[in-house]
Amino acid sequence: MQPPIHNQPPRPGLWLRAGFLAGALLAMGRATPVVLRFYGTGGLGDQTLSQGYSFFLAGLWIAAPILIVGAGLCAHRPGLRWPLFLLAGSVSLAWIAHWLPYDSVFAPSLEGWRGWGLICSLGLVAAASAAVGVWGSGESRVAKTGGGVAAALSVTVLALHLGADRSPGRWPERPNLILISLDTLRADRLGSYGSDLGATPNLDAFAQHAVRFENAYSAAPSTLPSHMTMLTGLSPSRHGVTRDLGLPGELPTLPELLKEEGYATLAVVDTCVWLTGRFGFTRGFDLYRRVAEPTQAKAAQALEVLDLVQGTPFFLFFHTYDAHSDMHGLPYHAAPSDRERYAGWYQGEFDGCNEEGVCASEYLRLLNERGDLPAQAERRFIECLYDAGVRTLDRDLALLFDGLQARGLLENSVIAITADHGEEFFEHGKALHASYYAECTTVPLLVHTPDTPEQPGTAAPLVSHVDLLRTFLDYAGGSDPSPSSDFAASAGRSLRPWLEGGTGPERPFMPFDRFGRLLALRTPEAAVVRTRGEWFLERESGTLPLEDVPSEEREGWMTWIGIEEAELASAMARIGRTSKRSKVQRPTATEDRELRSLGYTGDD
Repeated sequence: MQPPIHNQPPRPGLWLRAGFLAGALLAMGRATPVVLRFYGTGGLGDQTLSQGYSFFLAGLWIAAPILIVGAGLCAHRPGLRWPLFLLAGSVSLAWIAHWLPYDSVFAPSLEGWRGWGLICSLGLVAAASAAVGVWGSGESRVAKTGGGVAAALSVTVLALHLGADRSPGRWPERPNLILISLDTLRADRLGSYGSDLGATPNLDAFAQHAVRFENAYSAAPSTLPSHMTMLTGLSPSRHGVTRDLGLPGELPTLPELLKEEGYATLAVVDTCVWLTGRFGFTRGFDLYRRVAEPTQAKAAQALEVLDLVQGTPFFLFFHTYDAHSDMHGLPYHAAPSDRERYAGWYQGEFDGCNEEGVCASEYLRLLNERGDLPAQAERRFIECLYDAGVRTLDRDLALLFDGLQARGLLENSVIAITADHGEEFFEHGKALHASYYAECTTVPLLVHTPDTPEQPGTAAPLVSHVDLLRTFLDYAGGSDPSPSSDFAASAGRSLRPWLEGGTGPERPFMPFDRFGRLLALRTPEAAVVRTRGEWFLERESGTLPLEDVPSEEREGWMTWIGIEEAELASAMARIGRTSKRSKVQRPTATEDRELRSLGYTGDD
C-alpha cells in the first residue's frame, strides 16, 4: 500500500519545476500587454485597461495571503494538492514581477519603504506557498500537464517580449513630441507677446528658444471642441464632438497615428469632465492619466511617466486647468503671494459672491445670463485675480521645464505650447469664454524643435489648432490622414516650413465653425463675428455691425463668408454620408453641477 501523497518527501526536480513555472508565469503576465502592443495592435492603450491591469496585480497581492492561509488549512486533503501547486506559482509570479524586463507603463509603481516592505513580505509568502504547493503536489498528472502547458505558453510569450525590443530599425531616431495645453491662457498675458505684467518668466524663457506665432487662434472658445481639434486636425464641425456626440470611430487621432509610427503615447491631463474617454480622448494612448492636483503635481507625474519610456520616441499630451475660472470663492485661484501682488490693491467688499450667495465662475455665468456688468473696480479686480492665477501657473511650470532640461529632452523634442481658448473680461459685455471675439480665440503658440536657432524669432501666418496634428506627423515621419491637392482655409497644414525659417501656403482668412455653421472669419487685422444671427466687424479700434461698414469692405467680407459657407456645406454633406456619430453618456448630475460651477452652460 502506497503512503499518502502528503507524506511523500518533495523531490528536487519538482522544486526546480515549481520555480521555473512561477517565473515563466510571471514573465507571461507582465509581457502579455507589451506583446499585444507590438504585435497585435494595441487594444490595451486606454486608461481603463492599463489601470485595470494594475488593479488586477494589486488585488492579487492583497488576496494572496488569504488564499495561502486557506490553502494551508486544506493541505491535508490530497484532492487539493494540484490547485495549491498552481497557486504557489501564481503568487511567486506576482512577487518576481518587479525584477523582470517589462514596459513600466503598464505596471503599478511601488516606491518607498512601504513598497519595498510589501515586495519583501510578498516574497516570503510566495516562498512559503511554493513549499506548501510543491510538498503536496506529488506526481499528480493534472499538475504536471498543467505546468507543462503553462510553461510552453510562457516561454512563447517571453520570447515574443524579448523579440519586441526596440531595435534601430523599429525605433529610428526621431524627435519626441510634446503638446502642452494651458487651459484658458490669453496670449496677451505672456511677456513674449508684449505683456509688461511680469507674470510669465518661465514661459518667456521657453519662448527665447522657440518660434512664436503672432497670429495663432483656437478652434473654438470651449475646452471640448478645441482639444479635439488639436488631436484630430479637424475643425469642430468636421470632427463633430459635442456634449452628446463622441468622436466617430473612422476619424483617426494623433496618438493613434503616432502609435503606428512606433511612438509611445502618454497623457497627463486634468480631471476636467470634457477630457475623458467618453468623447474619444483616450483613443490611442498607452497611458492616459487624469490628475486632480495643481500643475506642479501634474508636472511631477508627467516627468515620472517620461522616465518609464527612456529610449523610446514618445508623444506626451500635457494639460492643466489652473488658469481657468474657479468653482468656489473668488473667480480665479492663485497663490496668496501672487494674489497680493496683482490684486492686493482692491479694498472693496466683493469677495467673489453676490448677495444670493452665488460665487466664482457661477457668479460670472449669472452676470452673462442677466446681462449685468459689475462696477469698474470689481471688473478690474476680477481681471487682476486672473493675472495672479497666470503667475502661479507659470511658477508651477518651472518644474516641468527644469525636468525636461535635466533629462536632455529639450535637445531632441518638438514642444508646442498653446491654450484651448482665451478669456473675456467684459470687452464685449461678457465674462468667461463663449464668444468668437479676439479675447476668447487668440491663443499663444510657442514651438521649440531640436533645430531651433539661437535667435528663433517670430512667424506671422494665420495658424490654428488644426495645424498641430500635421506638424507633429511631419516631424514623426507620418503621413497626412486626409491629404488634399487643394488647400482650404479650414484645412490643417504642417508648420514646419516656418519653424525652419521658410514659408508655406498662406490662408487669406481663418474660419471658425461649430455645429455645421460658420461663426467667424479672422485676418491679422480684423474679424467678422456672428452674434445672435448678425455679423459684426471687430477691429482693434472697436466693434460695429457689418451692415454699417462701407460697402466695398462689407462686400469683400461677404464674399469670403460665401466661399467658406459653401466649403463648409460641402464638407458637412460628405460627413453626413460617411460618418457614424455615436452618442455618449451625458454628464451625470454631479458632473453637470461641476460644469455649471465652472461657468459652462448649454453644450460646453
